[in-house]
Amino acid sequence: MANKDEVLEDLVDLLFAQMELPREDGRGWMETERELFSGLRRLLLSHPHAVSLLATHSARSVEALAPIETSLRTLMRAGFGHQGVVDGHRVLMSFTLGYLISEVSLFDDPSLDPNSWGTAAYALRDLPADELPHLAELAPVALAQTTDRQFDTCLTVILSGLKQALDAERSG
Repeated sequence: MANKDEVLEDLVDLLFAQMELPREDGRGWMETERELFSGLRRLLLSHPHAVSLLATHSARSVEALAPIETSLRTLMRAGFGHQGVVDGHRVLMSFTLGYLISEVSLFDDPSLDPNSWGTAAYALRDLPADELPHLAELAPVALAQTTDRQFDTCLTVILSGLKQALDAERSG
């Protein structure tokens, strides 16, 4: 009989095994990584209560580990050294999971619109503009952003930073 942790690890395996992997058809590494981590986000948004499981339980099966293998292979083929591959994958995974944790927390608060940008929703309520002028000024901008757009913007910044690191690694 399986214990609770084994059952939860099996759930993580089942969840990751559902993920559709990007085609490896000669597209650039940045586009492949973008598709992979955007797909991970979409998958986990379809199971928002499973996101917290990923903080305490890891995938174990070959099928469930395939997305990680795809990311590592993509970064290696791009030309990153071993440390760059590990660092690049970790930053992409950490960002995606961290973003998801913030995003799915909106689902539990009926006063917040899950299509708005996270905690900025509070910024329009009784904000002392004289004490928090930048927050007051930028709150409407933050609220006008959808979580999809914000995720894509952040992912673009991270991928651009990884490209700069790769370029520096190649020239150094």
